[in-house]
Amino acid sequence: MAKDAQNEYTKRNYDRILVKMRMGSLDRLKELAAAEGVSVNRYILESVEARSGEKFTLDNTLPWLKK
Repeated sequence: MAKDAQNEYTKRNYDRILVKMRMGSLDRLKELAAAEGVSVNRYILESVEARSGEKFTLDNTLPWLKK
């Protein structure tokens, strides 16, 4: 039941993407993220932020959505 509620919350509040990479690459990505003490999701978000200059937070404070 709690898992269903968590899934529903995620579906309502977050966008999701699928990233395809060569077999074995995920293991390396996990190692890189772990070395920095962050999740793979956070590692990817921070990498995109560094490259784009945009801020993609997980706390619903996206600057372009503010009025």
